[in-house]
Amino acid sequence: MLADVTITVSTFSDVVANDGVCSLREAVTAANANAPSGAAAGECPAGTTGTDTIQLPAGAYSLSIGPAGDDNNARGDLDILGNVNLVGLGGAEGRSLMEISWTG
Repeated sequence: MLADVTITVSTFSDVVANDGVCSLREAVTAANANAPSGAAAGECPAGTTGTDTIQLPAGAYSLSIGPAGDDNNARGDLDILGNVNLVGLGGAEGRSLMEISWTG
């Protein structure tokens, strides 16, 4: 059995591109598909069939790719299809702030 994977989000933007960053949407897709989000350095690593952990730096995450209506995480809401832990990494005061709002 493969070891569980930690995927660390590196941008607050709602992007899906092979651009060297790991967005929250890309992290969820990587965990769902057990595949990396792209080939560029800095992209989200592949998830596993176990329980993956997505680490979120403190900040505001705005979901801007819309509209909702699919179940494959391509747009709108986030569709988590397996075992995933979402972990806030904390801010300057030792707390994490995660505000997710869909703007599309």
